[in-house]
Amino acid sequence: MRAKTVNEDNNFERGRNPKAAIGIGGINLFDIYAEKMEELEREISMSKINSDTEWEEYLRNTFVGKKVTANMTRMVTFDLKSANKSLDGQKSGEFTIEVQDIRPGESFSGAIGRNVTIFPQAIIADTEGKIYTMRLNQKIYIE
Repeated sequence: MRAKTVNEDNNFERGRNPKAAIGIGGINLFDIYAEKMEELEREISMSKINSDTEWEEYLRNTFVGKKVTANMTRMVTFDLKSANKSLDGQKSGEFTIEVQDIRPGESFSGAIGRNVTIFPQAIIADTEGKIYTMRLNQKIYIE
């Protein structure tokens, strides 16, 4: 059986692309843009994780097991047997300590793109169990 008439709406206009006229084909650049941005954000995220890990490894390789002399702030330490008794108060000055462990005071990648300059710090544990913070924008002497 054959159709007697075909009722299709063909808006072919003279001088216009036939695919555009009937709304088929074509690309939406926003979809491609969004996909590329997601890919870039994933790469940046992985790059930040890698840079944080590399920075922490660098600090540990440079300082752990060595004597360090620098201006630091010794943090308050407490006697664990008597919960509220402070053994040492916070004290700032030049200290010479043997480093047991060191960690960045903030994420390395967190400083990227920041409008305000904040001097990075490291958190250090010495072999006597005391905790120090040390600004990294100073001369640090390593033995």
